[in-house]
Parts: sequence; C-alpha cells; structure tokens
Amino acid sequence: KSLRKNKDYKMLITFYNASPLLKKIRFNRKCYSLLNNSKIIPENLKYFYLTYRLPKNTFFPIFLKIKKEFINRRLYLKEEKKKYIYNKILNLSPKTLRFIRYFAKYESTINKYNKFPTWNKTFYPRTKKNADILSKYNRVDWIIMFYNYIDNLKKKYSTINEKYLNKIIALFIFDLPIEKHSLEKIKKQYRKFILIKVEIQWILIFFKKQKIF
Repeated sequence: KSLRKNKDYKMLITFYNASPLLKKIRFNRKCYSLLNNSKIIPENLKYFYLTYRLPKNTFFPIFLKIKKEFINRRLYLKEEKKKYIYNKILNLSPKTLRFIRYFAKYESTINKYNKFPTWNKTFYPRTKKNADILSKYNRVDWIIMFYNYIDNLKKKYSTINEKYLNKIIALFIFDLPIEKHSLEKIKKQYRKFILIKVEIQWILIFFKKQKIF
C-alpha cells in the first residue's frame, strides 16, 4: 500500500502489465531479497539481469527506485520516532530521571549480561502515544510504576533485594536524593511511608483487577 503512494507507481504497473514475460517470472529467494531490499545499484543492473536470466525491462530500475525511496522514508520515520521518544524521556523532571536511571543501573548489576531488559519493557515507551502518556505522569503514577517494576523484577530474577528497592522508592516519596540517602531520615517518616505504601497497594490492586497492568 505504501508503494502505491509513490508518484512512479502507475508507471511501474504500466510496464509490468505490458510485459507477458515479466508476469511469468518466478523469482528465487536471493533474487527476491535483492529486489525487495533494493540492494542493486543502477550500474550493476546488467549483471543482475545476466545472473538471474531476467529481461532488460524498465520495470526493474523503476521498482528499485520506488523501493529505495520507501526504505529510506521508513528509516527516516523510525529515526524521527526514536528522537521523539528520547526527547520526551529527557524532558521528564530531573528527579524522576535520576530514579529511573538508578533502576536501570540496579538491574544491570543483577543481570548476567549487565543489561536491563525488564527496565526497557517497563520504562521505555515503544510508541509516540505511550511517550506522550508517560510525559504527563504525576507523582502517584510514577510510584505505581516503580512498584510495578519491582513486581516485574521479582518475576524475572531470584536475586533481587526487595527491601532495598522499597527503600529507593521511599527516597522518591520523601524527596530525598539517592546519592546521599539516610536511613534515619526515612525512619523519621516511616509511618507516613507505610500509609502511602498501603494506599499505593490498594491502587495497584484496583488497576490489576481492571487488567490495566
């Protein structure tokens, strides 16, 4: 369908319909791949015809041109989407970003390949729409997502320190920096933390019943 939008598509079909020989051709896998991925430059078309015993027909250079433009356009849109999502993430509040990055760093220490696949699935949006939704998250939304992330970690790893991760979330709730956290500061507000945690757990239960997660 996308190829049909190209201004040269009608010309392509005209050449195809005018050649009974083209309609009889059955491309092998390698030949099809070269055409479909537009891997043949115009200067090498003569060798392409000889190698696969194809007729010299204007259909082929037009097809390769259309396909190349389509591939380039798709790569451009993919790159633009990547930049859009990346910028949306970068524009989150510095405080939220610090905690998100810290979770990535933590997971990399318990992953045997030093990667963070669960973090990617939880925090990194795959579409512009999801990036827009993420950019509008409020404090409670992020706390819910952090707890959701811990739940996902527990499913994947048997070595996570849940108590430690809950402490990190407590730092977020109390607006305390990760770099200079103090257990004493958390203990002073422990009752408040428990109340918030209970409230968040009820919210999580509600959302899970609604099958949002």
